[in-house]
Amino acid sequence: MSCPECGGVLRQEHRAGLRQFRCHIGYVLSAETVLVHQMAEDARNGGERANAFEAAAREALVRAEIIKKLLEDEWVQPLSDAN
Repeated sequence: MSCPECGGVLRQEHRAGLRQFRCHIGYVLSAETVLVHQMAEDARNGGERANAFEAAAREALVRAEIIKKLLEDEWVQPLSDAN
């Protein structure tokens, strides 16, 4: 996990029975804050992945249509018997 403030690595600490996270710069975050930031990042990344999959699906449909048209063209003829 990385610090949402500076991007540094977080290390887990326990103080007075509370779990908190501290980065190398010194930012201190509660477990809840880290969770919220992680969930927000996951949501952003999930949206980007979904967009990439949708773009790939559209491209696959375009390519499939091109292949279909090539196969249906009249220039594609079955091989005749040479006998």
